[in-house]
Amino acid sequence: MGFLDDMKDKASDMLDSAKDAVSGAADATGDAVDNAADTAGNAWDATKDAAGDTVDNAQADVQGDWSDANDAATDAWNDATDGEGDGLTH
Repeated sequence: MGFLDDMKDKASDMLDSAKDAVSGAADATGDAVDNAADTAGNAWDATKDAAGDTVDNAQADVQGDWSDANDAATDAWNDATDGEGDGLTH
């Protein structure tokens, strides 16, 4: 029965090779999916950071403009009232 045992061993080896190939393909696919998810996550984080920076810069600009306008209004009021705040020019 040496021939049948040899054939059985060869079939078993072929099955093991096929299992290894499927396992390797599954690992490669899993790695590819993980890498794609990481890339997408990094892109999303970069987009959120950029949007946050844009909003922060816009807020700073508005606050700066408000502060400038407030200072100008205060200066105009002080000029009109000689700094006394009574609304009358002396």
